[in-house]
Amino acid sequence: VNTSAGPKEVWTLRIKDVDLEENVIRIQPEGAKNTHRIRVIPLNPIARAAVERAHELATKRGSVEGQHFLFPFRLKGNGFYGVYDPTRHCSSCNSAWRKLVVAAGLKGLRPYDLRHTAITDILQDPDVSEETAKAIAGHISDKILKTYSHIRISAKRSALDALFKKRPATVRQTQQGNILKERLQQLKEDEHEL
Repeated sequence: VNTSAGPKEVWTLRIKDVDLEENVIRIQPEGAKNTHRIRVIPLNPIARAAVERAHELATKRGSVEGQHFLFPFRLKGNGFYGVYDPTRHCSSCNSAWRKLVVAAGLKGLRPYDLRHTAITDILQDPDVSEETAKAIAGHISDKILKTYSHIRISAKRSALDALFKKRPATVRQTQQGNILKERLQQLKEDEHEL
């Protein structure tokens, strides 16, 4: 929920795709749904802590080389005493996910819902441009953008209102006066037509 990465994008991360010095992860073609989803995602503090913990577990599970997966495939056993193949990536996390969802009281939550929530939160922030949202998420459909267009319109209105407020008072008064005069003239014309 702190990266906008989808489940497959996360499962196919390799050790070399995690750059803690730059504080980013790199989504590669192998995990990306399409070419728009190949991207570099900055890590916020929560995402960084999660990636550090995943890296620690990956090392314990044999993922020690750059081409090894951050979430290696479990051949047998469980999360605590399993045998892993670091050259293959995890393909699901069903049992762990079910336990997490039950413990959190979030019945029905799917792994992909975390990506959707991240994109929703990003798009609801009027300070984040659509271009930035697309760069983080990799792709946002027109349908999703339209869903949040009222928020974007509000941000645009605020930006233009700020321009208006920066003008000298005399200019604002003249502009307001002209707008009012034009509107009154239009009302008079409309009444005359009736």
